[in-house]
Amino acid sequence: MSTLKSSLKMQEKRSSSSSGKHWALLIAGSAGWGNYRHQADIAHSYQVVSKWGIPDENIVVMMADDIANSYSNPHKGTIINKPGGPDVYKGVPKDYTGKNVNAKSFLSVLAGDSEGATKNAPDSTGKVIASGPDDVVFVYFADHGGPGILGMPNMPFLQANDLIDTLKAKAAANGFKKLVFYVEACESGSIFQNLMPTDLNIYVMTAANAQESSWGCYCPGMQPAPPAGYNTCLGDLFSVSWLEDSDASNLGTETLEEQYTKVKRRTSHGGTYKQGSHVTQFGSNTFVDEPVDEFVGDGRSGAGYNGVLGGASNEPMDAIPQRDADLHHLWMAYMHADDGDTKESARAAFEAESKHRASVDDAVVQVAIAAVRAGAGVSAEKAAEEANRLVSLIGDEKEPLTKDWDCFGAALHAFHDTCVSSSKPEHSQYWMKHSRVFANLCNAGFGAPALKVAAERACAMPEVEVA
Repeated sequence: MSTLKSSLKMQEKRSSSSSGKHWALLIAGSAGWGNYRHQADIAHSYQVVSKWGIPDENIVVMMADDIANSYSNPHKGTIINKPGGPDVYKGVPKDYTGKNVNAKSFLSVLAGDSEGATKNAPDSTGKVIASGPDDVVFVYFADHGGPGILGMPNMPFLQANDLIDTLKAKAAANGFKKLVFYVEACESGSIFQNLMPTDLNIYVMTAANAQESSWGCYCPGMQPAPPAGYNTCLGDLFSVSWLEDSDASNLGTETLEEQYTKVKRRTSHGGTYKQGSHVTQFGSNTFVDEPVDEFVGDGRSGAGYNGVLGGASNEPMDAIPQRDADLHHLWMAYMHADDGDTKESARAAFEAESKHRASVDDAVVQVAIAAVRAGAGVSAEKAAEEANRLVSLIGDEKEPLTKDWDCFGAALHAFHDTCVSSSKPEHSQYWMKHSRVFANLCNAGFGAPALKVAAERACAMPEVEVA
């Protein structure tokens, strides 16, 4: 009897959500073979939402599309998301690829702005999430991130305030009935913490809290290991946790809250946090007891439940912090390269990224010192002391990352353009980890013009006095 009551209750909830259309927006914010895992996650997510009943005309896929046929791919034309897994690339729509994947085109697609999408992505299909008041929307993002920002394969990055403003505007325009947003990125919690309203019928699940890395998995040297020839991580821990659960579970009966609980456990190494991250929820919790297939599918119970792409494990697994995964890929490429020019090239790539990281770590401190010294007129010693405080400051967890997003964005762009871009290896997004420093500087009253000058003094001039 209790099972029957539970089933009837689930059908009640299902009928309340299924009257409109179902939409999915899937975006990988990176490019390059070393970032293979992000596009693999997105390709896999297409297979999931497609198998669970969302039609292609309501699915928008945004990905650089440079790994399936990369010279580094041992199996051209395919993408896998786990060792021994199937090709998840087959059939994936190529709506937005290459330069057409950018922050402006993403926000236009999400907003349902066809004109903006075409303007910012002229060589795309122009598809947008043209959802209405009775519709359900699922959004999934996978890439690197940093405090207050999400990466894109083409600059500029995506700022938290711009994303939140777009979601608010879509809600105000009755652009959906309910919206679910899954985010795979380092410090992904910072995008929504103290920014995401709870009354917009938007539910968010992030891979990490506001202060930590998310994690890559299925990497060379791990168990299970990628097949021979793959010197890069195949997936991300949070992402494969929800994707493989969606493959193996009946999403017609599993609720959003139940999936969160399972994903949280797997992403946290069985709840021990010996490795992994804190999966976090934001936004509305009023519909977390509804079945997952109302959001990653068309809401027809059991429509896709056939063991789509194989089983899922809830057991702890090997993983590595996202930013370390990028370096790990370069090291494994060097270790497995043939002797001669190929090995020398791989060694040079590893050393270039390592040197770049050290340079970025130093540069952010130098910028902070230059800003403090110019603004406060203090000695080099005092400037270094205050700069180091601002560099390490986490801030108030009850407040947004910053209240001056214009300063934050302008300062971060100045830092990237002046201190990072000239030495940055292609596709490296390591510098994003330091974005919190620029929020701290803006919050401390240093304006964007002053921070731009500080970046120029610290990085564009050969000598900067340091205590």
